Amino acid sequence: MSTVAMLRQGFIASGGAGEQRCSLAEAVTCACELMNLGFLADPTDLLRFDVLELNTLIYNAAIVVGADRAWIPMYPGFPKQVIETSSAQLLFDQLVHYITSGALLPALRGEFERTPNATFADLKPLRLLKPSVADLAGLWGQAVGLSEQDAEFAVDLALWLEEDSLVAFEMTDFSSSENFGLACETLTSIGVQGVFDVGVTKVRNADDLLRLIVGCFGSGARLLQDVRLRSVPQAKRRVILDALARRERQFDLDLLFRRRKVWRKVMRVLHPYAQPNAPRTQLDIIHENVKFRTTNALVEQALVDGDIITACTLLSKQPGNLIRRLDHLMRLAGARRTLGWQDNVAALDAALKQAAPKVRLSTLISVLNHLRTREDTFKVVKIPGKGNVLQKVDATKVLPMVLAKVNLRIQEAITARLALVSAPEAAVACKSNVPVELVKRDTSTGLSVIKRGERIALWDDVDNERADENSGNIRMFIHWYGGDVDLGVVLADATLKNRIGFVDYTNHSEKRFRNAIVHSGDIVNAPNGGCEFIDIDVKVLRKRFPHARYAICSVISFGAGLLSKVDSFAGAMVRGSGMEGKLFEPRSVITAATPTVPSTSAIPFVVDLDTFELVWLDSSLGTRRGGYSAGRSVALDLVRAEMSVLSKKVTEGELLSWWAKAHGVATTDEPVDDLQIAALLAGC
Repeated sequence: MSTVAMLRQGFIASGGAGEQRCSLAEAVTCACELMNLGFLADPTDLLRFDVLELNTLIYNAAIVVGADRAWIPMYPGFPKQVIETSSAQLLFDQLVHYITSGALLPALRGEFERTPNATFADLKPLRLLKPSVADLAGLWGQAVGLSEQDAEFAVDLALWLEEDSLVAFEMTDFSSSENFGLACETLTSIGVQGVFDVGVTKVRNADDLLRLIVGCFGSGARLLQDVRLRSVPQAKRRVILDALARRERQFDLDLLFRRRKVWRKVMRVLHPYAQPNAPRTQLDIIHENVKFRTTNALVEQALVDGDIITACTLLSKQPGNLIRRLDHLMRLAGARRTLGWQDNVAALDAALKQAAPKVRLSTLISVLNHLRTREDTFKVVKIPGKGNVLQKVDATKVLPMVLAKVNLRIQEAITARLALVSAPEAAVACKSNVPVELVKRDTSTGLSVIKRGERIALWDDVDNERADENSGNIRMFIHWYGGDVDLGVVLADATLKNRIGFVDYTNHSEKRFRNAIVHSGDIVNAPNGGCEFIDIDVKVLRKRFPHARYAICSVISFGAGLLSKVDSFAGAMVRGSGMEGKLFEPRSVITAATPTVPSTSAIPFVVDLDTFELVWLDSSLGTRRGGYSAGRSVALDLVRAEMSVLSKKVTEGELLSWWAKAHGVATTDEPVDDLQIAALLAGC
């Protein structure tokens, strides 16, 4: 039966073998129920399912959109009830709610009619999918680690294929060690036989071998975090130690030293010294019985000695390591015109000419992104265990000539990589300003797969007369279970340097925002589920604050702990007017997601009030302290940094135009093909 992960991807797994297994009336009824939940399915596709499977499909769809949850707002008649209630009464209601620790909510005063406004355009289409080994192999073979959502989808495909998933494992050409570990652990967990025997033939380096062991005989293989192991059969121990003995390259020895703590856990179940084929050199490195000097250590020593030429020579044999240290080498080799600087720059240039074309395309794009943004003062970086964190960076100056030379070598390397893949069969569509997605481990999972930096139109007829009369209301919302979670919005001008104002639990009834921005009230405790809304009447707001350009959505866990531990759902929807639609209408959700960041902060998106577009950021302040508000956070600095970086990164359109140019093929101004981008990243 189609699972939650498959529905999030827009698929329903094919039931039966093409025969009709339910009546047409039952299929049509299921299609109507799915429409109520925001999905559009063809009743003729649903004929392949029996009634039990149709019920399961509806149940899973309700989970995906949150319709299986209780949505308890402070004011059921929001927004009209809030607008018509005096500020004094709003304050009194909130005080009563605080004093009773969330037990008492205001009573509904008056009756409020609501007008549904969902259309077929709002529905997410579901496509019938007959899962194949090629689908699973395609996921596992991606060049970058899968996001949580894609990983769940891969697990679902493996469960559906059962024993056939081993065929997908055999045919996958793995590019990512993370995905290799995920595949090993998934197949082992569902009881597929022969995973270890096939996996050992696919090991490319010491990290792959480690993930194979953990995946087949424990847990935590994907990210090598919270690794747990069980007993390993005697015959497998010998195979593992033989494979370990073959890891003799300096690169593999460096990996052994880097992962030595996890390897020590492995050795406790392998008992290697009891085996006749124990690889002494590798074991000594793992247990630090000898003083092992990694390539990085040798490079560091050369840099301490000021020997840039030796450092470049060492790194030219490790292309990936050279690229990771590129900024440091640029600064040392050409930051100042000191004695011998020209020889240092020449050594760096020679190392890049030799090594850069051997580096994967995704890594080269990442380097080019860094070169384009290295002068930015604020940057958002990903820190393990915290997610996205804002940092202030004082970039060290590099001679313009050196920066230009390095930029040229990286561009040449990208062209060389793109020339290695097959030429386009036709003119290449290059219309996209969305940055190339290199990392899919985002901070949220949701119904729609959205790329960071993607702009989503909130109102399809924004250029029509109806939009001129009423540009619509933007509704931000958060629903959760547990402690105190808060929703806020910060208004900023076009430069993202000046804050115009904010609305959150500390400031939800300010007079200057009255009727323009309406807050539904601060829910401080939601053991049975609570929700907060913020409605923005764009027309009223722009008249009152003509310089307002961006509305930043801020989700804060005030006292509920890390958002990754909170059962929550946040997003944005658009309304023709405040009283259109239900309190929560799944079909009108443009984008919504569950924040999964290990932080008390999430900034999923901003709304561009000029273009009436939602800009997906999927970011976070990375803080763990809680107890603060949107108005007292550095959300504005974070969004400015994110928007600046996203505007400078290599776009999908740029990448595809370079591919076309490398093969002398024409381009067109049509939307890009995501499959082409995925193929380039995987094949280069």
